[in-house]
This record gives sequence, structure tokens and C-alpha cells, in this order.
Amino acid sequence: MTDRNGDEKVLSYGDNLLRRSDVDLLDGPFWLNDQIITFYFDYLWREVYAAHQSSVLFVGGAMTFLLSQLAGTGDISGIVAPLQLSSRSLICFAVNDNPDAGNAEGGSHWTLAVYSKKDKTFFHYDSASGSCNVLAARTVARAVQPYLEGPSKKSKVVAVQAPMQTNAYDCGVYVLGEYSVSGHVPRHDQSVKQCERCTSASQSPGN
Repeated sequence: MTDRNGDEKVLSYGDNLLRRSDVDLLDGPFWLNDQIITFYFDYLWREVYAAHQSSVLFVGGAMTFLLSQLAGTGDISGIVAPLQLSSRSLICFAVNDNPDAGNAEGGSHWTLAVYSKKDKTFFHYDSASGSCNVLAARTVARAVQPYLEGPSKKSKVVAVQAPMQTNAYDCGVYVLGEYSVSGHVPRHDQSVKQCERCTSASQSPGN
């Protein structure tokens, strides 16, 4: 089926709709858009980590961007309530450097922020040296902090070593892969508690 713009609908999955123009980005060399990243995050949560759905959450680019724009604006509990943030042990956020609330398609770089409830820390993975996305990650952390540990608590945002991209457009691909190498998100056959023990033993904010 196509719409009036001729952009064929390729896949409907959960709340996600991928069009031909989205899927064509996978042929490269192109910057992945929010639709692709959010679809894959949703796939991970529904299929790959189905056994961990109550404790692990993947937040796509659109919602992460919305949360960053609402940071410091007051009570946003109505928006974050469906995410059940306080009950999650691990939350992956797709972070974009777009500062413009009026341009949802803006920005030029994706990174991954993984919140660990055990560590009370956002671990930030950036595949490009010299980028300023850690500032965007801090904004997201500030927005959701009251709904994680309470308004009187403050989580750290720690930049950790990540695989480096070798071009100007693969940041989205690295976000899709970094969740699995971060050491925070459990493998298919691993419990959240086991994963957290591995993280504590192998990685600290200073590493």
C-alpha cells in the first residue's frame, strides 16, 4: 500500500510503521532515522528481551527527544507514567543532539545512554570522539530523574569507552549495537541480576 506521496508502507509492527524511504536507509551510506531506531528498540523489547520486559526498557529517539525538551518544565508524570520508569532496572535511551523542539527531524548524531538502577548512573556510549552528545544525555537524565529515584536524588551521567565509528553517518548503527556490548543489558540467557554482577565486576565509572 502507498500513500499520496508514493512512500510505500513496508512494515507495521506494534506502534511502529516503516515506509520504503525508511528501509532504504539501511542500504547506506545514510544516517539512520528515528523510525528505524525506534522500530529496532521495540523489536528488542518485544522479542529478544521478552523475558525481561518488566525490568528492561528501550526508549526510542522520539520519546527521548520529547523528554529532553520537557526537562525543567514541571510535572511530566502523565507522559512518563506509561513507561513505568521506577520499576525498571535498566533503561536504554536513544539520544540525539537535536536542540530544536520545532524540528523533530533535526540533529546530526545518535548516542546511547543506559540507566542502571543498581548503580544510579546513566552510562553514555558515544561512537564519535569530540561530539557533545553527553550534554543531551544529561538533559534526558535531568528530565527523568524525579521518576527514577525521586526528586531528591541525582543520578550521575558517566561517559564510557565505546566502539568508534569510522565515518560520519554510522552513529545510528552503533547505537543499535552498543546496547549489546555495554555490559548492562542482559543476554538472552542471562538474568538482570547476573548482568548487574558482571557490570559491577568489569566496569566502573572510571573505566
